[in-house]
Amino acid sequence: MSVMKFRESNQVRWFGVRPAHNWTQKIKYNAAQGSTVDLLQVSSGKTGYLTTLIITVSASASGHTFQLNYTDDTGTVITRLLNDVMRAANTIGFSVTFNPPFEMDSGYKLQLYSSNSALRITAFAILGEE
Repeated sequence: MSVMKFRESNQVRWFGVRPAHNWTQKIKYNAAQGSTVDLLQVSSGKTGYLTTLIITVSASASGHTFQLNYTDDTGTVITRLLNDVMRAANTIGFSVTFNPPFEMDSGYKLQLYSSNSALRITAFAILGEE
């Protein structure tokens, strides 16, 4: 039997870590500049599986904080996935692939936080739901 027979028909629609279940895939993007914004929220009655994050942070001045927070449906922080301070006026970018995927509860969110308008955090996320 060839390897091709094991591939699923919808494989082209998936990016990042290939899930093993019949999920719905969401691709989300948002940015925060001197504010807190929702990057994504898991649909009601679903479990979310975060597979990929691509993040850029740009600052025109040093000393400002940026965060990526996993919160419940009321905004209470469960876990800080990212928490740092820009030490210089600069731009950084990085990506994270979760293997296994980061599991998220129904209604829970990923939120971006920037402590000042001189700092912008931008994120692109790939999430599966089932």
